[in-house]
Amino acid sequence: MPIAFDKQLEKMIATLKDWNAWLVAHGQGESACFVDMARLELQLILNNISDEELKALCDAITQSKKNKRIIPGHCLTDVERLGNAQNKRIMRSAIAHNGQSRKH
Repeated sequence: MPIAFDKQLEKMIATLKDWNAWLVAHGQGESACFVDMARLELQLILNNISDEELKALCDAITQSKKNKRIIPGHCLTDVERLGNAQNKRIMRSAIAHNGQSRKH
C-alpha cells in the first residue's frame, strides 16, 4: 500500500480510538463496540492480515484456552497492538502450528 494510504489509515484508527473512548465515557458501550470493530478491521488492512490468518489465530487461541474469555475488558479495547511485530509473529506461529497455509 502507498505510504499516504497507510498514514491516512493510521489517522482513522486513532480517530476511532478517540471516538470509542468518548462513547464509553458517555455510557454508549454498545456503540463503542461497533466503533472498535471498525477500528480492528482497519488495523487488519493496515497490517495486511488476511481473514484466514485471523481465523487461524482465533482457532489456536480457542483450542488452547477453552472456556476462558479471550479478550478481557470492554469489547475489543485490548486488541490495541494487534499489528505489532510480536503479535504478528505469534499469529504466524499459530497458523503454522495449525497446519494451515498462508494465503497471499
